[in-house]
Amino acid sequence: MPLRVRYIRTTLAVSVALLACGACTDCVGDSCLAEAAEVPGYNADSMEEETVGADVVLLQNGLHLEGGVDHAFRKSVGEEATTGKRHTGAIVLSSVEADTYEMVEYDIWADTSLTCENATHCTCFRQDDAIVTSGLGLESCKSNCLDTDCAAIYCEGDPYDNATCRCHEYPVCNSTRVAVHDGVTYKKTQPTPPATPPPTASPTAAPTAALTVAPTAAPTAAPTAAPTTAPTAAPTPPPTPPPTPATTMCSGSTTEGSTNWTQYSSNGIYVDVDTSSCGFSTTPAYVTSMGGGSSSYITRGSSEIYEESENGFRIYIYTTETPDVANQKGWHINWIAHPVGRLSDSSSASCAGQTASASTNWEQNMDNTDDIYVDVNTSSCGFSDTPAYVTSMGGNGHFWSTGSSETYEETATGFRIYIHMSGISPDAANDKNWHINWVAQPSGQQDHGDGVSCAGESGSTDWKEYTDDAIFVDVDTSSCDFSNTPVYVTSMGGESHWQTTGSSEPYKETETGFRIYIYKSGITFSQAGTWNWNVKWIADQA
Repeated sequence: MPLRVRYIRTTLAVSVALLACGACTDCVGDSCLAEAAEVPGYNADSMEEETVGADVVLLQNGLHLEGGVDHAFRKSVGEEATTGKRHTGAIVLSSVEADTYEMVEYDIWADTSLTCENATHCTCFRQDDAIVTSGLGLESCKSNCLDTDCAAIYCEGDPYDNATCRCHEYPVCNSTRVAVHDGVTYKKTQPTPPATPPPTASPTAAPTAALTVAPTAAPTAAPTAAPTTAPTAAPTPPPTPPPTPATTMCSGSTTEGSTNWTQYSSNGIYVDVDTSSCGFSTTPAYVTSMGGGSSSYITRGSSEIYEESENGFRIYIYTTETPDVANQKGWHINWIAHPVGRLSDSSSASCAGQTASASTNWEQNMDNTDDIYVDVNTSSCGFSDTPAYVTSMGGNGHFWSTGSSETYEETATGFRIYIHMSGISPDAANDKNWHINWVAQPSGQQDHGDGVSCAGESGSTDWKEYTDDAIFVDVDTSSCDFSNTPVYVTSMGGESHWQTTGSSEPYKETETGFRIYIYKSGITFSQAGTWNWNVKWIADQA
């Protein structure tokens, strides 16, 4: 049902009134706002009035539609209005008559004011207050957008079905992302009838004024303002916090029971993992684990990544098992790919990074010449509390090392990683391009547009004895409310654990939890508690 918006000019201010027909919804006035307040991401502060100055102003959670020609809204927070990547807002004419909005299909790829990385899977980039509703269907999705402070929608599915597609309602569409699933994009716009009156009154005046004023004022003012403001403002925001990535978090698993394992040597197998469906244009931060169980906790290599690119990576597993036996045991690779930086300015947003390949600041551990370590700085993420860190190590010649998923000294601004391998030195590590990948997320849920991620950690006193050299812990993730088994990636925090194995090999994965076994000669559950061993995890579900 189309939403009608009435604009009435007074001598002091422009008032905006929302009129709903009898068939629209059961809520009226303040009860509509009460209902909206229950929707995740609703922000009542986004409803504003402006005094006389523009013909008519309507604010919709950041979408600013203003009377007058060629009004643009910013591509991202903090960017100057002079940017070349801007999306011009629809013109809303001043009138005492009610203006009706409608939903029209939106070909973002053809919109020259925006940049898309994929011609067939391009849509709006989500904002913190985007509303995502599974199974809503296209028509209801469009209707919702007309009845709320929504600028555009994307309805997707795998496969796409307009009757049951998943609805994304965006309050603004000023940057793009590559959608994981097929879908359609619509935007709210003013139909052509309200724009009919101006041509009769202004065909003569409008061209004259535009041609006279624009060449004189625009060339003089724009070059002066843009070079002065844009270069100083643009470089400042990225460090604090990191730039908001163009592509969101992405995850997946190879197929349990039929992963394409390949024999490497008598002590190794490997698999090439394809992540091209994520649509990354640069290499993201990859973190990994190996699910399946059945003696996987005594292997090495599940968090040591080779040949990283925007389209995938390779994992070697140090084991005597053959590819057939690995599949019989259900071994499969879980992975999360996160663009470097923070997903949004929300305090619950995840953040990711990498130390520099070939120039990571490795230090020799003077207590053990077979160990090196690095302190990883995460302060640019702006966390106020210590998040859940999951880690991996990229490079080559490292799949038989230990320590890449064992974190030390975790705080809101960083952590330390120790790596153990016979004869290793900082120079040798950098020759092998060793670097630490990490993803951090505060405990709890995060909606990242293409799915939901959840993070947490186990208690250090929950360990149980398994053998004389192994302990285990069952990790409860039921608070995440997953409907089916998500992708789990795990690490272990504490101390004296860099030479253990098992922290990135989850067993018994379900929608409500998993189990971790840790192998270390002579380990007991009481000693694990003394060393504060605890499992960190991030789970992602598309």
